[in-house]
Amino acid sequence: MTSTTEQYGPDRPEDRYRVDGGAADVVDLSAARVRLAPDTQPDTAPDIRPDTVPDIADPVLEGEVLPPLPTPADEGWLPIIPVWMQSKTGIRNMVRLTLRRWWYRIRFTAVRLPWATVKWTGRAVRGSWRISGRLLAWALDTRADAMEQELATGARQDAKEFIRVREDRARRIRARLVVLGLATLVGAGGGAYLWFFTPRLVQVLVAMVLVTILARVGANPDTPLIGPAMATSSGYLQLSDAILMRALNAAGLGGTVAKVDRNGETTEEGNRPTLAQPLQRENAGYLAMVDLPFGKTVADATKGQAALASGLDVDEVQVFVENVRGSARRVSIYVADEDPFMLPPRRSPLARLPRVSVWNPNPLGADVRGREVCPSLIFNSFLIGAIPRSGKTYAGRALVAPGFLDPHCDVTVLDFKGGKDWQAAEQLAVTFRLGDDDEDLGYAIGALQNLKGEAQNRFKAFRAMSDEQNPEGKLTPELAKAGYRPHLIVLDEVQNLLRAPEKEIRDEALALLVWLAKTAPAAGFTLVMATQRPATDVIPSDLRDNTSVRLALRTKTWQSSDAILGSGINAIGFGTQRFLEEHKGAAILGGVSNGRGGDLQVIRTDLLKNSDFTQICQIGAQRRADAGTLRGHAVGQAEEIVVTVTILSDVVAVWPGVEPKVQAKTLVERLQEAYPSKHAHLDQTSLTKALKDHGVPVVQVYRDGSNRNGYALAAVRKALAKAEGPDITNS
Repeated sequence: MTSTTEQYGPDRPEDRYRVDGGAADVVDLSAARVRLAPDTQPDTAPDIRPDTVPDIADPVLEGEVLPPLPTPADEGWLPIIPVWMQSKTGIRNMVRLTLRRWWYRIRFTAVRLPWATVKWTGRAVRGSWRISGRLLAWALDTRADAMEQELATGARQDAKEFIRVREDRARRIRARLVVLGLATLVGAGGGAYLWFFTPRLVQVLVAMVLVTILARVGANPDTPLIGPAMATSSGYLQLSDAILMRALNAAGLGGTVAKVDRNGETTEEGNRPTLAQPLQRENAGYLAMVDLPFGKTVADATKGQAALASGLDVDEVQVFVENVRGSARRVSIYVADEDPFMLPPRRSPLARLPRVSVWNPNPLGADVRGREVCPSLIFNSFLIGAIPRSGKTYAGRALVAPGFLDPHCDVTVLDFKGGKDWQAAEQLAVTFRLGDDDEDLGYAIGALQNLKGEAQNRFKAFRAMSDEQNPEGKLTPELAKAGYRPHLIVLDEVQNLLRAPEKEIRDEALALLVWLAKTAPAAGFTLVMATQRPATDVIPSDLRDNTSVRLALRTKTWQSSDAILGSGINAIGFGTQRFLEEHKGAAILGGVSNGRGGDLQVIRTDLLKNSDFTQICQIGAQRRADAGTLRGHAVGQAEEIVVTVTILSDVVAVWPGVEPKVQAKTLVERLQEAYPSKHAHLDQTSLTKALKDHGVPVVQVYRDGSNRNGYALAAVRKALAKAEGPDITNS
């Protein structure tokens, strides 16, 4: 296959497989041509001299910045076209909902049709009896019986009047019997004609009409032929203003009514919730825009989500509350027609293998209202947590897939479970390792140390550049084209590394991960950690709080949810403990703006099947081979990993000058100051035990008028040389 050089950066039109609406940019044509020029530099080694970086200063545009004109949405106008009609998805969901309801009613009725036929026949027989009785009563003029009885035995005894009434009744009976007889003959003749001279279809249709008429006559209005197809629950009813206000009252958001005195004058104004716009259909549910009572905020509505669901008579996972920009008391309440997480998941658009770039936001999933959620890999670090079999691995694959498809992004994969989940990534990874044995954990520490060193070297190079070459001191698309490629670091089952048997491994791992999550993103290193043990003793707050984006899937308790999302997040209504076992891919995403003034949102991650992920890795490897960026483990040139994780190296690093002996107290203080994340809880006893394990004896050191336990520099260096190599003594 012919090797080709691709353009790189967010400005490549072929890298955009989605079309997002937005305002146009004013660009300088000459600068644009420079950015869009083909990359002819060999994208191999990252150690490029600062003077080789091209001049990438942006032009200064002069002019008056005009404020944007207000849009109808800003002024509170309602959309001319309903929301559900503004997208193919909305129309499709509305049609699907209507067809689904009618299809359910058809199936419901079809199953009960045999018994309904029996009941229908019985009603027809009863209708025949009722019609016959009414015709007979009409023919015999039974209504005259009461009058004759009154004239014969009552207070109005009148023989002449009695005789006249009897004769009139007799004439009516004779006439009616003639009419009834003629009608019977006509009916019999018509029936014979239908039976002998009409097609079978006509006979069936006439019989059905007659039976229907007879059954309607014989029906009891209080007893329907077939019971209602829908349960008596608001889950199947149309949402109304009254139902919504009932739910707000149930959640303690009903406010207060106005108080009126005896004279009808208002003594206290009412403070009730109001609808900011009429209820409307959106996607597969109802959307309500509510102005809460004064003094109530979205936090109150979010905390009362369970009570809202009870007031609406639906499941809690069908109710979603969000803030609305412009007013602290205005909220949107979305009520799904059914549990949105029980529906089939959306297949990831990345399964179509588009040309993507890590510099652009890429789809991870969608929220319950169908709005796509697109985090950006660049300049972020990620933490994914869930209990086993909740979709954690699938969510991680969907997140990192853009980095795998982008040929200008290096990839490191360290899977501490050792399964097959990430095995397909071996063909494109710069560094790759599976397993959680001591050797695997040591290799991982060495790999992370190398990545930290590479990031530090980049920062040194950035500092040497001019402001025109690197105005913000971080990676840019132009620098990435010059060789400083983004680097995606994937760590699955990271709890096995953070809970390693050796304390030194644990401390070093935590310090490295905190640094890579907090500092390395500016150099283009994106750390993605996943764990099935979401707990504070596994994911310390220092690591979690320095991770910019957090994705929490199902957990057992709110404490585990907060261990991923952050302390106190459950208290404001965002907790993953409410997800059910069947809610695969349901998650709460924090750290990605939702465009509505917040960064917490409930989403459903896209699905990348095993076959899709394998194909993504194959295409990613092929694209790297074509672009000349495939290196490291993927081509059998894995870099040498030297593990330097020991308390000895830290002690040597903080040793005061070349003093032959130092007290333990001094070393503990210097270690805590230099490595706060690793040695925050270190004391003299722990230090003595750690050094004793490496053969460093305790000696008496006299300083400042006191004789205390300490250590000799020669003994520490000798132990370090034995642990890490003979050349350390010459350092």
